[in-house]
Amino acid sequence: MKTWILLVSFLAVGLSASAAPVNVTASQDLRIALVCEGGNDRAPSPSWSSEFQTRYQRAFERLYGQPMGVAFSEVDAKEAVEGLAEARYDAVVVMGERLPRPIKRARYHAIRAMGPGEDQDVAAFLVLRREQLDLDSLLANAFSVAFNSEAVRRAMSGQTFAAAD
Repeated sequence: MKTWILLVSFLAVGLSASAAPVNVTASQDLRIALVCEGGNDRAPSPSWSSEFQTRYQRAFERLYGQPMGVAFSEVDAKEAVEGLAEARYDAVVVMGERLPRPIKRARYHAIRAMGPGEDQDVAAFLVLRREQLDLDSLLANAFSVAFNSEAVRRAMSGQTFAAAD
């Protein structure tokens, strides 16, 4: 009986000593890193990021069936790889003709999208961790919808676009 009381006392002391305040922040937003250093000779226009983010958000919500926040961060390739490894990002979008070396070396799953016909120089990649297949499917489908938007394609190739999709 004394052993049991002693054990309970040690547990109580151990738990109270480790009760230091902990700050936890969480978000249900999707977190996507945007990288624009994929080897293009011609860089996308400054509006590509804004167009892509808008179209991607709409596409994901339409596919998901309810409002969902999508938080984008423009980062370099090294930060994107580190963020995927640490689960700070759910996916990475690379605008460019090829994947940057840090992302290639990390060997994540990458889906490549190419422009049709004369837009062959317009390309993008979606890089996924492949840990949640249902989420990856939604991310990939939204990527396809957003990339195939005329406004995004024009912004990527440096053209302006006035009409709404």
